[in-house]
Amino acid sequence: MAWIRVLIPSLWIVAYYCATVKGWEREITSELNPGCPDILCNGTFRIAHIKAKGPNDTLHYVWDLTKKPSLLLALTTHNATVSFDWDCIGNGKECSMSFSEKPLYRFGIVFNKMWEFNDVNDTGIFDQTNKSNSYVRVLNTEHFSWNRTVFDQDSRSVSIGVKSEKYVNGNTVKNGTVKLLVKGFGYLDHSEMLPHLLHTPNTSQVDFVIDGLTTEPSFSNSRFALELVLVGSDQTASNIQIVEHQSLDDEHAPGVFTLVDVETPDSAGSAKGGYLQWRPVAYISSVRDVANSTDATIYSPQNVTNPVEDLKGTLVLSGFCSNDTGTETCLNATLVQATAVSFGLKEDGFYKKTKYMAWTFTMGYGKPPDEDFSLLVILVISIGLGLPALLIIVSGLVMLIRRVSRKKDDLFLGR
Repeated sequence: MAWIRVLIPSLWIVAYYCATVKGWEREITSELNPGCPDILCNGTFRIAHIKAKGPNDTLHYVWDLTKKPSLLLALTTHNATVSFDWDCIGNGKECSMSFSEKPLYRFGIVFNKMWEFNDVNDTGIFDQTNKSNSYVRVLNTEHFSWNRTVFDQDSRSVSIGVKSEKYVNGNTVKNGTVKLLVKGFGYLDHSEMLPHLLHTPNTSQVDFVIDGLTTEPSFSNSRFALELVLVGSDQTASNIQIVEHQSLDDEHAPGVFTLVDVETPDSAGSAKGGYLQWRPVAYISSVRDVANSTDATIYSPQNVTNPVEDLKGTLVLSGFCSNDTGTETCLNATLVQATAVSFGLKEDGFYKKTKYMAWTFTMGYGKPPDEDFSLLVILVISIGLGLPALLIIVSGLVMLIRRVSRKKDDLFLGR
């Protein structure tokens, strides 16, 4: 029957979704300050090492707060180990790390700087070419005082949060809170928090929050922007690609139909590189909803003119450049580019309206995941297709039965 022909494919779709949505997983283990003697680290959080072991390989995430906040992702075999040189603490040396065998792939991000800019024309756009003191102030992230606030873990995920409540750089002093929360996942699902980004077993999620930060007194309409330095073991002849594309619907992030993918050449070309992904939305309240949203605007990636200086003091640098390799020579053979993201939308009231801004993105290996219809949407579609067909068939049968009954009655009366 027609309604059966409609319902059966829909039921097959539901069954296939239920069978594949879980998929494969990675086993998560994590450690703070791995191998650091108590006399050196003294309870201070400096480095976190997260291992995500999969069926065929292991992803290592190294979350570094020794200076600039940075996150290194390295894909290795199961046999590879990571070691850290802790002699750096207290003797002025830079901390370093090394792998027991060369990683199959490496990708890193460094939270290099924040900009506070005076958007006097209320465009919501950051002009990176304007270096005037009346327009912009640079906040180097190494001058924030970072402290750990969260460390939760189980076999499927781990969360590490840090915050700074003061920025001091010479005569520049700012009070207020800047927070970073990194969550590593070993399974496929959507984040519990808006904008409910899709994560895979190859993904970590980062939440960036500015809360009550002191603004420049001479700026009437302050907004903020963030610079991320991206480092990959890709071919340096290619550039990082930024692709904005439409998602299927706004089920997970109401009112936002766009996804932004930032891919290294190996990710874009062969799905074996690093990527960032987010929806172009930020939130101006801790209560995340459509009414409290604004734009997160991405800018074209640029070559880094002085990569040694920007990566100095981060484990991302030592993760790519070993001690026996000249740093400049190493970085010349490494993809190093920077991109900026600004937060704000025309007529949203600027940062001063709520003095709060939150932005979320994911970082991972492979190809950025594509949004798909959830089981709920599939069920709704199946029911939406099946019920009308069923009603048509039932109505047709009722009419046919009535017509046949009427003809029989006419024949009976005619006798």
